[in-house]
Amino acid sequence: MLDEICEAAAEAGLDEVTIGMAHRGRLNVLANIVGKKYSQIFREFEGNIDPRTVPGARAT
Repeated sequence: MLDEICEAAAEAGLDEVTIGMAHRGRLNVLANIVGKKYSQIFREFEGNIDPRTVPGARAT
């Protein structure tokens, strides 16, 4: 269902979708619905990314 919602949003011309969810299952959604590679996901967790380049991220 989540995949269908994201597809419909893209077809409607939306540039981004914000998903708020509990931690459980987040990696699965990022990998299987959003299509991120696991290496990219873990690189972001390790802090090797500039927060200014990620929408919704807070710089510390």
